[in-house]
Amino acid sequence: MIHKKLHPFMILSLALTFSSCSTTYVNPTKDPDPGPPVVDVVADSKFFLNPVSGTGAHTSLHDIDFVAQLRFSETMNIGTVEKSILLLDSQNQVVPLKLTYKSDLYNYRASTSVEVKPQKPLAYNQTYQLKVLKTAEDITGQALVQEKQMDFTTEKAPVQLRIEKSVYAFGAGEPTYTLTLKNVAADPAQKVHLWTRCENSFSQVEFRFYLPQLASQASMVLTAEVFGGQNIGGAKQVVCKTQALAESQDREVWLLE
Repeated sequence: MIHKKLHPFMILSLALTFSSCSTTYVNPTKDPDPGPPVVDVVADSKFFLNPVSGTGAHTSLHDIDFVAQLRFSETMNIGTVEKSILLLDSQNQVVPLKLTYKSDLYNYRASTSVEVKPQKPLAYNQTYQLKVLKTAEDITGQALVQEKQMDFTTEKAPVQLRIEKSVYAFGAGEPTYTLTLKNVAADPAQKVHLWTRCENSFSQVEFRFYLPQLASQASMVLTAEVFGGQNIGGAKQVVCKTQALAESQDREVWLLE
């Protein structure tokens, strides 16, 4: 039998290879923090832009596409965490969830952070309760100090206005823009600001409208003169786009065409 002597460089390379492989092992009994774990729940509420002041802020309401981040103080056992997270609706019914874990670097069954998201959008204007039960354990088997709970309410259903007709008119004087709107939502539309920007390759003009109130399934015609810009001429060359925002901080406005 022939014995081949290994070069010292090859011995060093093998040693480094085995050394790097060994870092994938996690000692389940080793806890860097001997105390029990705690958790924080982070979930941003909806952001509202005031069309009058131009300033914005977060409201107390949450998007129906709710997303929350659970941040644990220690590396947690995923098997126990996924059985300890509940989202309940106002009827105390469990809402199906999709959980996304930020896996520990060396252990795919351990995590310090979890993203919580319902499998389907939540209902409008409903209260919900997110719970993290004390049955969630860290990798050494220590359970949460106490149950964590977050109560929240979702946004109200949006104002839904259909643009049934829009007319850009121009002549010797200032151009005008006319909108025929219909409220196709179940609730009345209130205090809605609209603005239309018309432009061609040379210039642009802007029109602003205010809709104080419009009952469900009712229609209204609004006409505005130029708010800013200048007369940009023939209608065939003009492209117009309308946007809308509500003064109320708990509703969005959907414009349908």
